Amino acid sequence: MFPLKGRRILVTRSAEQAASFTNCIEQQSGISVEIPLLYFKSVLSEENLHILRHLHTFKWIIFTSSNGVHFFMELCERYQIPLSIIKERSIAAVGRKTANTLAYYNLKTDFMPDTYTGEALGKAFLNERDNGAVLVVQGNLARQKVVETIQPYMEVETAIMYETCVNVKIKEVFNRTLQENQLDALTFTSPSTVKAFKQLIEPSLFETVQSLLCMCIGPTTEKEAEQAGFTHRMIPDHQTVEGMCEALGSYFREKGNDD
Repeated sequence: MFPLKGRRILVTRSAEQAASFTNCIEQQSGISVEIPLLYFKSVLSEENLHILRHLHTFKWIIFTSSNGVHFFMELCERYQIPLSIIKERSIAAVGRKTANTLAYYNLKTDFMPDTYTGEALGKAFLNERDNGAVLVVQGNLARQKVVETIQPYMEVETAIMYETCVNVKIKEVFNRTLQENQLDALTFTSPSTVKAFKQLIEPSLFETVQSLLCMCIGPTTEKEAEQAGFTHRMIPDHQTVEGMCEALGSYFREKGNDD
């Protein structure tokens, strides 16, 4: 009934995003070990100020992540951009979580692909194309699949509105936590979390965790984990935090008490 009972699962998401994952793990009686490997910050630039003050020139705004929504709205508030200007634009979201974040800000999602990836969003969005300009809101480490897909056919501008930074201040705590906790699984929700893990961990300690179950949210993250040296990798059927929890539960249910 509780397949994660007693299992210690490392959650590497930022502090602001870890709660939903931890709740999901704890609902299955698992133990969430939270270590935020990343943090995010706004990009305050003249370029972003110019873009936001000219939102009226865009037909569509595309959001490729929930973070993009949060920092877009944060900058709009900072630069006193009226919510009415945003609502007059058509809005596309990469997936359900991003759409839910838009709803939090009382913004309606006009388009969302069936498959929640940037590449799928770009391909599906081409069916919506018209003569209007498109603004793609991103972070500094975002993949360019959406832009690459639609740019040959549409007028596209990108806006880097937040930066992803490695949380180097927690390096000592991170390594001590890995040493003191007998983890059962690691979780990664982006290639950036994998890279940060490898940057922060002591090489000798990595040898003790590289064969642990490494649950990756999707194929791009799994590929990064493979390159990092993790040997036991899995991808959930549904590329969401909930999907990762479900896959963890299924794995340990089948594994039982063999170990």
